[in-house]
Amino acid sequence: MIHREKKDDNFTIIPNSLIKNRNISAAAKGLMVMILALPDDWDFNMQGLVYISGMSMYSLKKIVKELETKGYIKRRKVHKGGTFVWEYLIYENQSIENQSIENQSIENQSIENQSIENQSIENSAIYKELNKQRTNIQSTNILITDRVGEKRKRFTPPTKEEVADYCAEKKLSIDTERFIDFYESKGWMVGKNKMKDWKASVRNWARSESVPAQRNTNHKKSINDDIMAAVEQVKREMEGKYDSG
Repeated sequence: MIHREKKDDNFTIIPNSLIKNRNISAAAKGLMVMILALPDDWDFNMQGLVYISGMSMYSLKKIVKELETKGYIKRRKVHKGGTFVWEYLIYENQSIENQSIENQSIENQSIENQSIENQSIENSAIYKELNKQRTNIQSTNILITDRVGEKRKRFTPPTKEEVADYCAEKKLSIDTERFIDFYESKGWMVGKNKMKDWKASVRNWARSESVPAQRNTNHKKSINDDIMAAVEQVKREMEGKYDSG
């Protein structure tokens, strides 16, 4: 038995369509409930969600990605304060676009299954033709998937937040603002080529910053060794003079 209390204030309305949606995980539902309990004008950001949820940044990004895929969260890059930042849009129910895609997929699958069940394959010629049509559909799907994959590989400049998160994950110490300012001034070019992997550039940047410090240490050590050698040489020469006297 569920004991409910009458509430006049300090409560959050959660759509049943979200709670009963079997296509998203329990963790995603829990995060959505937490988000919907926030004020409408709350500045949605990953660091804030990490703080109030107690989750790691890695786990949080994974759940947010799931909610994006299912149409509960949308994000877009906007220019703000001289740089690009992510702007998040939250939906209580799945966006109409995602709902229509899922419903269309289910409807097409149902029609196809019904057609196959009702169709009586009378001879091998019909069977071969059906297989040929299926092969063409699969080839088209593979082609579409490849094109989508190529589009996703297109380089997008990172934000300061993304660079900082990556440095924290890999335990790298760099000046993120200097990194972004440097490559923005060069149009995100590496030499004569367009940058393909900004994470690799961050790692190279961190290595290049650590090399001069090591060289300075080695240089100081070399100077100290030379001074000590010169002092020992003078001492030997002075001792030789006293012995000969």
